[in-house]
Amino acid sequence: MRGAVECGADAAEAFDPGLEDAGSTDGDHRAERPGQHQVAGAERVAAAEQFPGQPGDGVERVAEAGGSRADGDDLTAVFDDGAAGAQVEREPRDGSAAYLDLDGNVVTLAERRRAVRAAGVDLARGALAVVVLEGTHVVDAFRCETFADALLVDAEVVGVDVPIGMPQAGARAADEEARRFVGERASSVFPTPIREVLEAPTYADARRVATELTGKSISAQTYALGRRILEVDEHAHRDERVIEVHPEVSFHELARRPLASKHRLEGLVERRALLEEAGIDVPASAPRIAEPDLLDATIVAWTAQRYARGDAVPLPADHTERIGAIWR
Repeated sequence: MRGAVECGADAAEAFDPGLEDAGSTDGDHRAERPGQHQVAGAERVAAAEQFPGQPGDGVERVAEAGGSRADGDDLTAVFDDGAAGAQVEREPRDGSAAYLDLDGNVVTLAERRRAVRAAGVDLARGALAVVVLEGTHVVDAFRCETFADALLVDAEVVGVDVPIGMPQAGARAADEEARRFVGERASSVFPTPIREVLEAPTYADARRVATELTGKSISAQTYALGRRILEVDEHAHRDERVIEVHPEVSFHELARRPLASKHRLEGLVERRALLEEAGIDVPASAPRIAEPDLLDATIVAWTAQRYARGDAVPLPADHTERIGAIWR
């Protein structure tokens, strides 16, 4: 969880205490790839009967009015095999393709959505809450003391709600863009301190350095979290699975609207409902993990899955590197 450095009523949120709907293409919001659905058992049988002699290609074919539809693991390979000598209606792109069969019927191919295994890590009252999400299922949730322990998880991508890439001077563009993105929840995005401030040996030194370099002091809470920020930053530069994710940014991406504060029951209920509406099987509880931390770690894992699929969007939007962006 994040918070503000001496700013606003929601400063207490500081560090404590995917694919979208089909057809959604507004602005920087990514559209869903066609054909991500799983074919029901009865349809699979019917498809197998309709398309004999093509076993083992990882494709599920489903008859449709005026043609057919197929979901595949390797769209290009299936397209090259099935469309050989046929009239191409749509080359493989954005997860789908189409061609005409010998009878003039349209055959639509779509990439099957794979079950990505990703982890989300959130600060939890001095420790770390970790949620491992495989497909839509939370397959593990635990509490650990170090980020090195969190990185022992079997996951393609590990999202963490801690700044990665501290500025040498001034404000990070990622923080400023995130504050704009979440709107009225902007106080939940705190400005990342300059590295030299966090590396100061004492809080008194940190206050002095911060004042000299920025004209503002630093809160004791933020300085105390400096050890964790430096720890995560070091691991992130060595482990290419690690990305920075902010729960409020990701919840806003999922909801496309501001949410109530997570310090209120209404806000927690709202967040859990959003995750469940997205198809995520969130456990009712997890050992030694509070509800806000469980929900935050889960939405961080959701964004980590999006990153693994190539669907996540960086803040700032023009950022091209893994480090230095807040991913959503």
